Amino acid sequence: MSETLRPHGVPPFNDYPTVSELHFRARAFASRHPARTGVRRVGTSRAGEELLLLSVGTPDTAPDTRHGPGVRARPDGHRDVLVVAGPHANERVGGATALRLAEHVVGERPLRGDGSHDVRWHFLLCLDPDGARVNEHGATGTDSATVAGTSRNTLLGYHRPFFRPPGKEQPEWAPSLTGNDGELLPESRALLTVIDEIRPFLQCSLHANDVGGSWVQLTRAVPGLPEPFAKSAADLGIPVEIGSIDTLYWPSPGPGVFVMPEPGVPERLASLQEDAARSTWYHPHRYGGMTAVVEAPMWASRLVDDCTPVPDPGPAVRGAALRLRRRGRRVAALLDRARPLVPVEHAPVLRGAEAAVEVCPGLADDWTRLSRAQAQARVPGPDAARVPAPGWAGLGAGATVVGGAAGGGRRPGAYGETGRGGTAYGDVAGGVAARGTRTAPGPRPYAGPGGAGARTGRGADGADGAGTGAGVPAPPALTAGHLASFAGVTWRIPLRAAAMLLGALDGVPGRAAGELRAELAGIVSAWCAAFECEFQTRWVPLDDQVRHQARTVLAVLDRVGHGRA
Repeated sequence: MSETLRPHGVPPFNDYPTVSELHFRARAFASRHPARTGVRRVGTSRAGEELLLLSVGTPDTAPDTRHGPGVRARPDGHRDVLVVAGPHANERVGGATALRLAEHVVGERPLRGDGSHDVRWHFLLCLDPDGARVNEHGATGTDSATVAGTSRNTLLGYHRPFFRPPGKEQPEWAPSLTGNDGELLPESRALLTVIDEIRPFLQCSLHANDVGGSWVQLTRAVPGLPEPFAKSAADLGIPVEIGSIDTLYWPSPGPGVFVMPEPGVPERLASLQEDAARSTWYHPHRYGGMTAVVEAPMWASRLVDDCTPVPDPGPAVRGAALRLRRRGRRVAALLDRARPLVPVEHAPVLRGAEAAVEVCPGLADDWTRLSRAQAQARVPGPDAARVPAPGWAGLGAGATVVGGAAGGGRRPGAYGETGRGGTAYGDVAGGVAARGTRTAPGPRPYAGPGGAGARTGRGADGADGAGTGAGVPAPPALTAGHLASFAGVTWRIPLRAAAMLLGALDGVPGRAAGELRAELAGIVSAWCAAFECEFQTRWVPLDDQVRHQARTVLAVLDRVGHGRA
């Protein structure tokens, strides 16, 4: 893919822009293009930060910001796209992508796609500025969390000032957890108000993940998206993640592209309480629109794009559940000791640590039930070892999927039947070995890991997915890529909890706090090193993260460009 998405004269991003830098750059950009752009405040965060919306269009579709907060009514044929950056406090790439897209819109070349010149773009520059500020400077706001001599482009540098609030305090997810419009966060209300006002036919939510690959979640199917998505990822050396636990039961038209089940259909593990259908992602549906959620990795790992089938994933899944419980309990014990010491001004970071710790046992239970369901679903006998790899519609026999998503190879001793191998790090053994090669199977309609329309009920013990019937998704056919994603979660969630607990204790005086900080610092450092080693991580240059995310947004636009006018 030759498209660079960096207009002439626009320098590459070398570091994530801060909230202040985003606002400054957006206002400077608007001042350079006054006939086509406008910046306005659309809300205020819980801490008093402004929520800024940058609107960009062609000269005849440019927003009018001279007469208060409203945007001029659309002439016939003009359509609106909303891009939401910074939906999660720790995911900072979206702001840079929003600025890059804005530059592209006013660049020399018109946007690709039929009718795209009639599109007006609106960029919500940072949905959670309060949380983003904590990730910039740590709980104390003074960069005291930064480890001397440690680059922020390392897992340790990333986690040292880490912050991610509980789900009920995350603007995108909060509406699905509170359920009462009167209890909406001000950031959530601002976003929903913008959607009601501009009625976008497409909303793109820009997300990031720490270690793994890229994937896209869609609230409606977008035919033809898998190919340009995979090509962009391959061009930049970014793996395509085929088995995120967020999309375990979602239909998939191609590697790394997932379509949310219809509202009311179970779509995630029981312990994950968020309901996508009640989140802000579905709000554009009121106006005939849709949402695309674009995930870009900070550190790439080729383990997550391996579609090698695993005939008996049960031992690996149970092992992942054991490791998640063990690591979660270790942080929980330290949390009990730290809770009385944390000052009230660090309470938000403490709540984030508590929420992460609370996820571990429930998710481990889900995985145990999943392994049981997998065992019951297995076909006994010699054919059990010949489970076909996932096939994606449109891929011919012998085709190699761009980016390697369907072309990975079995790595003996890695995330296979035993889940063993690799190097032990105290309480766990990881699994990494050399990557092989194989080709994709012939075309076979693929409706996601669970198969088309498959469902199970509750087993005799009441466990989700342990029986057959209706109401609960069928056990998915797991691949090595799925198991790698499971293994990543066993590091990710406990590591986040430990990092936030360490941040909550920053600057707290006294011997007890000092001893806890030392212990937590050792855990965070060791777990970061183990995570990096097990997953063979490679930093994805920020400009590549931005380019891939922006390309994917434009690819979605190209393919929904014939939507309602």
